[in-house]
Amino acid sequence: MWATPERWWRRVWAGRDSVSRVDYYTRGTLYVIQASELLVLTLYLDGPRTWATSVGIALTLLHTGLCLTTLHTTITASVRETGIPRRLLGAATAFTVALGLLALLVPALLPPVAPGPSGRPEVDPAVPTIGALAVLLIAAASPVIRSSLVGLLGGLAGTLVGLVGIGRGLDSSDTVKLGTTTALMAITLGLGYQLSIWILRVIGDLAEAQQTRAALAVAEERLRFSRDLHDVLGSQLSAIAVKSELVAELARRGLPSVVDQAGEVRQLAHGALREVREVVSGYRRADLATELAGSASLLRAAGVECEPTSDGVPLDRAAQEALAWVVREAATNVLRHSEATRCDVVLRADARRAVLTVTNDGARAAESTDGNGLAGLRERLAARGGSLRVRSLPPDSFTLVAEVPLGGER
Repeated sequence: MWATPERWWRRVWAGRDSVSRVDYYTRGTLYVIQASELLVLTLYLDGPRTWATSVGIALTLLHTGLCLTTLHTTITASVRETGIPRRLLGAATAFTVALGLLALLVPALLPPVAPGPSGRPEVDPAVPTIGALAVLLIAAASPVIRSSLVGLLGGLAGTLVGLVGIGRGLDSSDTVKLGTTTALMAITLGLGYQLSIWILRVIGDLAEAQQTRAALAVAEERLRFSRDLHDVLGSQLSAIAVKSELVAELARRGLPSVVDQAGEVRQLAHGALREVREVVSGYRRADLATELAGSASLLRAAGVECEPTSDGVPLDRAAQEALAWVVREAATNVLRHSEATRCDVVLRADARRAVLTVTNDGARAAESTDGNGLAGLRERLAARGGSLRVRSLPPDSFTLVAEVPLGGER
């Protein structure tokens, strides 16, 4: 049963993603241009059809099909970077040359050109035929050849058409026009095809980058889950195991304290369950002390001297979580955007506010501008009534200052 146009549209076009649609549209446009060979030829040809002209049209159809096959193969080879299809290009070139020679040697294969005002044909049909054959061959091969070679081949094609026109006795002005038109069409089509293929490659690279980014995000989330699960369950289960052994020993001895110890085991199990749920849901809070220690260790491992200092004033949970994110982002920026050898992390607090200062001695130009990370930190701190400032001092010092208000639950 034949599919309705609506079903065909949904299956072939509407059901595709944006990358596939661009690919289909670009390829389809190039195929339509390449298939216009008959139209290009018949612009100059008119008159009665004979068996010889029918053979000529059949050969032109074969050439069109061969050029379409060549174009499809070269586009795929260029996009996928699989190499030049030399045999197919050789076959297409040989067939094109053979058709050009037939057009010169067997004029009967071409329909006669309509006579001009003088009563004679204005142009020999073999001349535009050779030009059209050369233009479409160059266009079909252009996806896998250099732009300079497209220009060279276009110039050679125009020169060839001009020489053929002179040899067939055409007027010099007509010869120049045909040769110039052939060269311009070959170069324009070839470079236009190359631009289209370049766009396809760029879009393909972007789509691949998006897929890679999505895969990395999944891998990062898996690593986070694995790390958090290990951190949570490792200590909790160890404590439960020790407490359980103690409960078993107290039970064997019949001591009444076994009830209290069993209660502690239950509390540990409930605590482990709660933290596992937080890990699964992704809502586990960032801990300032952990981030300070982890970032310092990471920087030292990368060859950056780092010893965080603090005045020991207790901070509320909201301030700790906000500053923990600042520490994480600052350490990441030092590793990615600087050539630091030392990074100073200083935490100071009083009754009203906490101030975190991170300074490194190897700032590059890119670090001095706000990126998405710093913008996100500003939003996060602003939501808690805090602020974020950055400053650069010559020669290479870069300082980040985060401030948050205190007064919440500690």
